[in-house]
Amino acid sequence: MLDLKIQNEDKEQVVRLDASEVNGWLNIWMEENESEEHFGTRLQEAIDIEINRPEYNIWHRETRHLGCSKAKADENGIYPEEPLMSELRDPSICIKEQLDREQRWEYEACCQWFKDNFKPSQAQMLIAIILDDCSIEDYAKRIGDKANNVSHRFVRLKKKLKKVYEERPISGSPVATQWEGRHSH
Repeated sequence: MLDLKIQNEDKEQVVRLDASEVNGWLNIWMEENESEEHFGTRLQEAIDIEINRPEYNIWHRETRHLGCSKAKADENGIYPEEPLMSELRDPSICIKEQLDREQRWEYEACCQWFKDNFKPSQAQMLIAIILDDCSIEDYAKRIGDKANNVSHRFVRLKKKLKKVYEERPISGSPVATQWEGRHSH
């Protein structure tokens, strides 16, 4: 008989089962010439990882009430338990959604600018290599071409991009200026 410990919230239950009943649980089978004790140990380790998850349970016990703050604002409307923006090490965490949204809009604007000013295959290459940070080798594999051919096309395309960008810049986009530093070789 195997005594298996299964944890549920703060309570731990011990379940006594025969080895043949648990054979195959969590994709663990009793091997030939393996003792029930050794099989039980292997099964308990798997249960701890998959079901009991001690690290998660400890974290959950310690943090489960943090999301439901019952703090009351003082007379100035300030919550004394929450830090002010000026007190944060990285205040950008408070505006993360806004930053993500602006980055997505900028990415889409750059993609559209490439599509408006270059042939579709050229725009696709510029988007993949410059905006998506795809390596020339990976892009070559993706389109089924040799890396050397793609590299030569990209060098020619960078020269054309510089010329087109000088005539019609992408409205001062930081992404546009970043590529100049990374791909100026």
